[in-house]
Amino acid sequence: MQEKTATDEAPSQPSGAQERRPDPQGMPSPGEHMLRVTSDGDLQELSARLAQVLSEPLADPMAPEWIVVTTAGVQRWLGLDLARRLGNSGTDRTDGVAANLDMLFPGTLAQRVLYPDTDGADDPWHLDRMAWVVLDVLESGVRAADQRLGPLNRLAPGATRWGRARRLADLFDRYLLQRPSMLASWEAGHDVDGTGTPLSDRAAWQPHLWRLVHARIGVPSPAERHAERLAVIRAGNCPVDVPERVSLFGLSTLPGGGPFLELLEALGTQRDVHLLAHQPSPAMTRAVVASASTSRNRAVHRIDDRSVEVVNHPLLVSWARPARESLVLLADHLTASVEAESDAGDEPATLLAMVQHDLQTDTAPAGDFLPAVTDRSIQIHTCHGNTRQVEVLRDQILHLLADDPTLTEDDVVVFCPGLDEFAPLIESVLGPPAGPGGHTDEATMPGAPNLSYRLTDRSLRATYPLLGALGALMELLDSRFSDAAVLDFVNLDPVRERFGLNDEDLATLADWVDTANTRWGLDGAHRVRWGIPASYEAGSWRSAIDRLLMGITVSDDPDALAVGQLLPIGVEGTDTAVAGRLADLLARLADLTDAVQGTRPAHAWFRLLQDAAATLFAVDPDSAWQQTRLANVLEDLADHAVIGSEACGVDLALADIRHLLGSYLQGTAGRADFFRGGVTISSLTPLRGIPYRVVCLLGMDESAFALGSPNGDDLTTADPRLGDRDRRSDARQAVLETVLAAREHLVLIRNGRSVVTNQPIPAAVVMAELLDVITDTIDLAARPSALTQLTITHPRQSFDERNFQIVGSPSVGPGLDGPWSFDPLARAGAVSRLSPGEARPFLATPLADTTPAVITLADLRAFLANPPRWFLRSILEVSLPDNPSRDTGKLVAPTTGASGIPRSAEGRDLVLTLETLEAWGLRDRFLAHRRSGGDATSFLRRERSAELLPPGRLAEAELSEAEGLIDALIGALDELGAREPSTEYRPIDITLFGGTRIVGTVSDDARNHLGPVVASVSKASDKQRLGPWLDLMALTAHDPDSHWTAVLLNRPGSKTAKGCQKRVLEIPLVDPDRRRERAVAALTLVVDLFRRGSCEPLPIFPKLSPALFKGTSAPGAWNSNTYSFGDSADEWIQVAFGHATFERITSLPLKLNDPDGPGSDRARRYAHHLWGAMASSLANDDETTK
Repeated sequence: MQEKTATDEAPSQPSGAQERRPDPQGMPSPGEHMLRVTSDGDLQELSARLAQVLSEPLADPMAPEWIVVTTAGVQRWLGLDLARRLGNSGTDRTDGVAANLDMLFPGTLAQRVLYPDTDGADDPWHLDRMAWVVLDVLESGVRAADQRLGPLNRLAPGATRWGRARRLADLFDRYLLQRPSMLASWEAGHDVDGTGTPLSDRAAWQPHLWRLVHARIGVPSPAERHAERLAVIRAGNCPVDVPERVSLFGLSTLPGGGPFLELLEALGTQRDVHLLAHQPSPAMTRAVVASASTSRNRAVHRIDDRSVEVVNHPLLVSWARPARESLVLLADHLTASVEAESDAGDEPATLLAMVQHDLQTDTAPAGDFLPAVTDRSIQIHTCHGNTRQVEVLRDQILHLLADDPTLTEDDVVVFCPGLDEFAPLIESVLGPPAGPGGHTDEATMPGAPNLSYRLTDRSLRATYPLLGALGALMELLDSRFSDAAVLDFVNLDPVRERFGLNDEDLATLADWVDTANTRWGLDGAHRVRWGIPASYEAGSWRSAIDRLLMGITVSDDPDALAVGQLLPIGVEGTDTAVAGRLADLLARLADLTDAVQGTRPAHAWFRLLQDAAATLFAVDPDSAWQQTRLANVLEDLADHAVIGSEACGVDLALADIRHLLGSYLQGTAGRADFFRGGVTISSLTPLRGIPYRVVCLLGMDESAFALGSPNGDDLTTADPRLGDRDRRSDARQAVLETVLAAREHLVLIRNGRSVVTNQPIPAAVVMAELLDVITDTIDLAARPSALTQLTITHPRQSFDERNFQIVGSPSVGPGLDGPWSFDPLARAGAVSRLSPGEARPFLATPLADTTPAVITLADLRAFLANPPRWFLRSILEVSLPDNPSRDTGKLVAPTTGASGIPRSAEGRDLVLTLETLEAWGLRDRFLAHRRSGGDATSFLRRERSAELLPPGRLAEAELSEAEGLIDALIGALDELGAREPSTEYRPIDITLFGGTRIVGTVSDDARNHLGPVVASVSKASDKQRLGPWLDLMALTAHDPDSHWTAVLLNRPGSKTAKGCQKRVLEIPLVDPDRRRERAVAALTLVVDLFRRGSCEPLPIFPKLSPALFKGTSAPGAWNSNTYSFGDSADEWIQVAFGHATFERITSLPLKLNDPDGPGSDRARRYAHHLWGAMASSLANDDETTK
């Protein structure tokens, strides 16, 4: 709705304009130049009014039209809208054209009007330049021991000198905008606050610092020139470049409050100034204007403002303070003689329309609206985590597009307060953004239908990969150079391009990092700052590179130490070049790390960064413009670091440059991509108030509105005035304008439960206030059902079956006629988990038996070790990725540092103690070393060379703990004559009944024993018996005349037990023929299982099967716990049998061709079949009879 003034102006005046009354102090009368103010709650209506103003040509046809806008998004939208309205061929036609429009931001207007003789970027009082002056003054104060600057001479831990200077420059810049009179008093020597009250001693440093900065700049400040320049303009000396008409479009607040209004009033004495204000509520506008004071004093204190008392709607009370304050300031121009148009219009038909109607008419919710059953104008979604929010957003947009054929992707806007945080998730879920043609390749993303979309206003760092890489380099240089941090850096596209690394090379680098056990630190000297002795280089990148380069030149002997007690890492073939590139990269990083440790002036830093970027980064030819952009960024920063005509000479440290560059890359928006086709995804500010048919608010969580604490040194916060900027209020008014901009649908998406704990998450305050209004709008009797209808609580996973249920699902609400999700991949996942008891088997039918007539003993051993793994690996030739042997480092860490750039990953700490698997590996290697003739001293030397041990005496303690077990095992092996690893093997060639041959070899380990001897540092377990038992059966069948036995040596099961545990397997029969008969029978059974296991994955498991056979603790053998892993954790078993529960795996129905025997399910039947055969083959005659 628009505001109108009772006026007798000529018809050329735009309809609905609000004029300022003639001022008795010599201000112009009607008909002369003046400030005209128009207010409306609809940007399209304001655009129509502006088009009407612009339709009157200027006297100079070549003069540009100055139009002041608030954001780049509004600038783009207004240009397109005016092009449809101006110069068209008819009233209802949109074939017009808009040209010669100079669209400015408010700050640019002030600079051009007040200080036309200076370029804004070259103005010494520009914020980016003033920060360097503040820095120089503070450093001079330190050198001069200025006691009045004492509090500023001490930095808090983690703070930087540049950060401090920038914060103070921000403070002074705010004073220039909002309190120029206070600064003028300071320059005159009066240390007062904005009200004229003398400052306390605690704040006395501020005017003193201001005067020092003023003297250092040597040019009158805008505070001194402000009143003078306004008087000059009022006297008729307006800059000649200012056209005869200036328009300000869509301002919902006055930037800087009263001082900016004074500028417009002064300009209005010489030019036609049209201010088209965007106000959320016409009724509120009338009420505030009618009650506001018409005093000429613009220094109205916020505490004295009573405009909130005439406002009725709770959201206008809570969210519209900036708009109300602007109305108070404009009260003389939006006159009290306002004729109210009817705000009612047609009766609202939807809940969204009703909420907006109450806001526009400033009416508190009456609680009498009955939404239709099919009303989905407002939808509220609660999710688990940010990724799930994006998935829900995608499906919601697809639903709206499917339900309304007239709706297109161009009609949808998504506002996301934390866009940089959500952007990677958006690209992951929705695929890459639309290309130049405005469309997304349909083949780019499997699953749900693709949406064409654009991310519009991300930061420079997120927009330009080369600038992002520079930011990552700055964080890396100030980090520990952890394994994860360096690998993340190498994975950046500009680094990969520079050093020619592909995906396979990166996988090789990760393997080398594991093999070298690299932790953190470039070398020993680099670690000194963290308290590590320089002599300790284990786990550093220097040590890893030395081992890799040595591995290129020497033989690949895993136990041979090279020159310098290095243990080489084998490098062969094309990997040699990869190792060289890694060494080159790390050498450049080491040199750069040394170079950045000192201090130097800013210009020297920028040259160093330019050289570093050229050394470490490259882009493909199509992206060469990124190098120009990087050079421009560093050039801009260097241009700012100038005081007068000289470069700032203050020496800065790396932390200062990190803060400087990080703030620049994080806070400066990249290239805008507005209105070029597809769904627009933007932060809240650029498109605020622009109407869309569908408005979605993504990430409406408390973190999105956590704007930090106010500056405790800011004197404006002690006595705020109308128009003073308040980030909290600005964010809430942006949400208010967004709610009012939705034409047909408003979609709200937030986190309702923790993705980690599943605990409920309370709604953010902003969200809770909006929900309260929506609730209070609905009729009390219909409220429960209506709230159920508009609120959707989504399951944790996209593949939850509730996402695909038809009408009435509790997850999708009763108003949705169909499944919620559009993702066919998620639906397939839901189908597969819908009936776990009836899940489709891995194979519908077994494969044909193609087992050859000759079977190797090695294949039988591999089969018995893990039958499902054997089938997948050997028959289907499936390979699974290796589980990483290294952990991911510290998982809980701040995502960004003080610079605003994501911090480098902390990675793994140095080895101080050995974890369970690491201790097992140490004992296993120790045993192998002793068996090959080594001793504890040489083993300790080798392990230290391999960097697998803690430093110093910690390593000796770990070795001492393992030495008792190893001595016991070696002693037992010596008794059997089997200490040295076997070099002789017994050939095996057995023909079974039916013609199947088993061929292979069995090691002849012992001089004092017939049969295999297996020594292990693991605790004794049943699965360890299968391999030796198979060898025993093969030896006995091949040579029954010899009495073979198999010996297993293990670590004792009890922690307190000493020595080792010895187990002996033998066929306790004297008669050679009977021994051979048993052995052949056992081998026949194994071959039969082998044939079956070559056709399908058999339910024979390493831990569960012997437990089922013995009837002891079977669930514990399948399920995992804190202390041990069950068979269900085996990745091969997971592939073959899914993530089956113990109940499911022990209820697999028998098949017709399964072997006979005890057991009512397949797992038990095969357990008894295999392990029963082992027990029978090793039993005495009486036990066999029993």
